[in-house]
Amino acid sequence: GLTFIDTPGLMGNESQNEEKGYNFIEVARWFAERSDVVLIVFDVHKSDISSELRKMLQAVKPHMGKVRVVLNKASEVDLDHLIKVYGALMWGLGRALGKNSQVPKVYVGGLWTETDNDKSEKSSFEDEEELR
Repeated sequence: GLTFIDTPGLMGNESQNEEKGYNFIEVARWFAERSDVVLIVFDVHKSDISSELRKMLQAVKPHMGKVRVVLNKASEVDLDHLIKVYGALMWGLGRALGKNSQVPKVYVGGLWTETDNDKSEKSSFEDEEELR
C-alpha cells in the first residue's frame, strides 16, 4: 500500500510552531526512519528555509537518500524568476545541510499545458537534466 502524510507547513516563527502541540522535528525523524520516500515540497513563491526546516533537515539527514525535494508551482513564474528561485533554494539547502553534504536533487513541477508552455523553458530544464 501507499500512504501519504501531509504535514503542516513549517513556519519561520518559532512560537507558531509551538502551537502544534507536538515535537515536529522528532515526528519528522520518526517518519523518515520508517518511510521509503520523503517529499519536501517548496512553493516557488515561498522557498525560504526557516529555522525549523533547517532543524528538520538535520534530523532527517541520516536518511537523505530517501529525500526528494520538489519546487512546486513553477509554471506560475517566468523562466528568469524560476532560475533565481531554483538557485536560491539549492544554496539554502546546501547551507542548511552543512559542509560536505550532498544536496538532494530538486524536481521542478507545475501545471504547464502545450498552449501556454514556452518551449524554451522546457528545453532549459531538459538541457540541465542531460548534464547530470
